[in-house]
Amino acid sequence: MAFNKLLLRIIKRLAWVEYADLFWSQNGEDIILRGLFSSGRENGFYVDVGAHHPKRFSNTYYFYQRGWRGVNIDANEEAIRMFDIYRPEDVNVCSGVGTTASTIKYYKFEEPAYNTFSEVLHERYKTRSPLKNVVDVHIRPLAEILRQYLPDKNQRIDFMNIDVEGMDYEVLLSNDWKAYSPDYLLIEVGSETKEDVDSSKEVIFLKSKGYSLLVMVNNTLIFKLAR
Repeated sequence: MAFNKLLLRIIKRLAWVEYADLFWSQNGEDIILRGLFSSGRENGFYVDVGAHHPKRFSNTYYFYQRGWRGVNIDANEEAIRMFDIYRPEDVNVCSGVGTTASTIKYYKFEEPAYNTFSEVLHERYKTRSPLKNVVDVHIRPLAEILRQYLPDKNQRIDFMNIDVEGMDYEVLLSNDWKAYSPDYLLIEVGSETKEDVDSSKEVIFLKSKGYSLLVMVNNTLIFKLAR
């Protein structure tokens, strides 16, 4: 009898599945992006800096499934190997991103979402996940990477995602905004209040490049370029 009641409850819940909406992003950012691209346009293009994983916490995987393609950049070799397996039609680049070409320490954790170049964040994250190892990784400017890997020098970028645990501002500084300005940009910031967000260096910088803040989803800010 108890089993029959449990089965009935499961069947009732499954009856509503058609109304559910699946998201791959950590906080549903891809659902917001779907609304921004509500025309259903196919063959869009994205750039994901600090891509992390082909599916987990991904702001781009929903679009990959629907025929969009792009460039995924991550300093973690294991992550890029997974991208090559599960996202073979994307361009997947193993590299750190910074203002100048150099080699710096990269802190790798058991939870790879905490991987970082930041010594400050590395100390904080050690209390959340065991540190696996520290490796030297080559970093280079974002503009240089895009110049090398974009399929066309005039490629339009529909949206760019930046999430590199402490190096986000450096990524912004390393881009050529005249050549590579996405229509929408997502970036993670540590600020929590509206006042802190408005005064953050990332927001001030992006506004100077013609972007306006549309929405904040937890620590993710979504900007739109005024064309």
